[in-house]
Amino acid sequence: MSQDWELDWTGTQLAKAIEWHNLVNEGKDAEADKIFEQLERELGRESRGALLDWVENEQNKAARKSRSKGALKPARHVAKSAETWRCLSNYPNYEISAYGRVRSINRAKPNDCLKPRWHWRHGACVDYVVLTDLDGIRRERQIGWLLVSVGFLKKPDWARKSSSVE
Repeated sequence: MSQDWELDWTGTQLAKAIEWHNLVNEGKDAEADKIFEQLERELGRESRGALLDWVENEQNKAARKSRSKGALKPARHVAKSAETWRCLSNYPNYEISAYGRVRSINRAKPNDCLKPRWHWRHGACVDYVVLTDLDGIRRERQIGWLLVSVGFLKKPDWARKSSSVE
C-alpha cells in the first residue's frame, strides 16, 4: 500500500530536496548532509525518505528525457589534467584536445568544436569527425584513432604488430 506523500510537501521542502540532489551529484556531501538533517527534522524519517526518492526519480526522468537521439555525448576525459590541444599531423588545419574534442583552426570562432557523428563499426558504436585534408578531400576519421595518433592514448595491444622473428 503506497501513500501519497506529495500532498504533504511544501514548495520549500521540494526546493531543499532538489538542492540536496544537486549537491550529492556534485560531490558536496557536507552541505548535502545539512539539508538531509533539516528535512528529517521537518518531515520525519519516512516522509523525508519518500521525498528524496521522489525527487531523485523525477530528476532521473528529466535527465533521460533530455538525452534525445540527436543529443551530443559529453566530452570524454582522456586526461585528468586541464584540456590541452595538439595539432593533427595529417590534417594541419585541425587540433584535437585531451578530452577528444576536435576543432578547426580556420573557423570563425576558435573555440567552436566539430560535432562528432556516430556509426556502427564491428559491433560497436564509434564516434568520428569529417576532416578535410590538404588536397581538399573530405575524410571520416575516428576520434579514438586521432587521439592515438597525437599521443593522448596509447595504441591498443590488438593493433600492435607482433614480430614473429624466431
